[in-house]
Amino acid sequence: MKLRKRKALTRVVGGAATVALAALAAPSLASAQTIPLEAPNVTTSVQETVLTATVANPNTDPTATCGAFALESAKLPDFQADPTKIDEPGFLTWRTDAAERVAAGAEGTFTVDLAAGEYAVVGECVSDGNPTLFGTEQLVTSSHTLEAPTLTTAVENTVLTATVANTNVDPTATCGIIVLESAKLPDFQADPTKIDEPGFLTFRTDAAERVAAGAEGTFTVDLAAGEYAVVGECVSDGNPTLFGTEQLVTSSHTLEAPTLTTAVENTVLTATVANTNVDPTATCGIIVLESAKLPDFQADPTKIDEPGFLTFRTDAAERVAAGAEGTFTVDLAAGEYAVVGECVSDGNPTLFGTEELVTATNALAGPTVTTGVEAGTLTITIVNQNIDPSSTCSVFVLENAKITQLMDDPTKIDEEGFLTWRSPETERVGPGTANAYTVELEDGPYIVMGECISDANPTPVFGTQQLVTVGENALGSLGDLDLGDLIPDNPDDNPNPDNPDPGGPDQDALAGSVQKLVDAIDVDVIAELLADLLGGMGGE
Repeated sequence: MKLRKRKALTRVVGGAATVALAALAAPSLASAQTIPLEAPNVTTSVQETVLTATVANPNTDPTATCGAFALESAKLPDFQADPTKIDEPGFLTWRTDAAERVAAGAEGTFTVDLAAGEYAVVGECVSDGNPTLFGTEQLVTSSHTLEAPTLTTAVENTVLTATVANTNVDPTATCGIIVLESAKLPDFQADPTKIDEPGFLTFRTDAAERVAAGAEGTFTVDLAAGEYAVVGECVSDGNPTLFGTEQLVTSSHTLEAPTLTTAVENTVLTATVANTNVDPTATCGIIVLESAKLPDFQADPTKIDEPGFLTFRTDAAERVAAGAEGTFTVDLAAGEYAVVGECVSDGNPTLFGTEELVTATNALAGPTVTTGVEAGTLTITIVNQNIDPSSTCSVFVLENAKITQLMDDPTKIDEEGFLTWRSPETERVGPGTANAYTVELEDGPYIVMGECISDANPTPVFGTQQLVTVGENALGSLGDLDLGDLIPDNPDDNPNPDNPDPGGPDQDALAGSVQKLVDAIDVDVIAELLADLLGGMGGE
């Protein structure tokens, strides 16, 4: 303990003179009557653990000196039963040193730093010829003023870090933190004992981890997303729990944009979204908008909620959950689009990923071509059946013998002299339109075919091949035969009663028609046609 002494010297000089005189006149005083002894007047005060005791010695006997002592209040009954216990080592907490005792008529003040607890302070005086006289006991309490801890907090995503500094000097003081949902804060403020109710707190420092006096401790707590109150608290012997000021913190998962992969086949977009978030409230999807609208979206993302701004948006029921993957297919009109992945979660606004530009194009088809031959003139009609606005088509004619070469190398259509005829480049047919041409050709078999190209498909897409023959009919006089002549029908009044189908062929006439067909075939022309076809298959 620390001992500090302050003596009042108001009557010290007179007392010293009395003592001196008493020494000179000792023989005569010894025979004099003993002066009665009075107990001292003691006043006490305690500030935290510091006891201040003022002792006033009221005696006039120059041999009388006074002091005081303190003992734990629990020992008071033993002292009262046997005052001599004050001389036992360790019985007293504090006692005035002999050199500092207060002389008769004087006053002295003593300060003592006590451990926390309750004490009895007793004044006492002694003089020649008198035993020690004790004053009345005064009970005092020594205690440290408990202070709330210094608390600093930080939150990264859902992890709270709280540092507690216990600034108390009382060795019995320990500190920690409590964490509760902010919605419960009013209940806690109204009744702090609620912290002892099961489930009321989200976190509380374990008893074994509480921070000792003069020390510092750091705690990390993984919280669910939400707002919380963090409160530092300290407790010590003789003091109830003292709470610091509440600090509000917000726990939230860092929201990440989804991983997005896209592919386009003709006009069908396939987008796969991977939601890499761990927050169970995070869901992800895609938005699709025309690329021309991308600057407006980048300047003001809220435009996605304007009717008609987006081409496509994932339905709420189809959004991808945390840790999952989803694939969406969207049939688009031809054009360029921006595809953007986006995620949202509780406590976080929508987070957009990087835009991916894709182009949707209509599947390109070859044109529809119809032909007709009269004498040496070939008539051709071409129709571009595509809807892609960039598509154009042409029609061309080539000798039948060259078709194999063209199929092996489509670029030969641009080779000078390879084609017999081609529609002019300036007359290429646009989507949904048609052109008609007449072409004068030498006699022989030809292939008529169309081709189409577009911005997205620069390689020609060919239509169906049509074999036409210009000049003498390859079947000779067969061309003059009418199908009705070859297979005549029975009239309704079919004279053949054995025929159950009056509308069927006349079996008698059928035999004659076959003979007519044989007579009509020009064998030489057929041979010539076969030679041309075989030549075409072998190439030039």
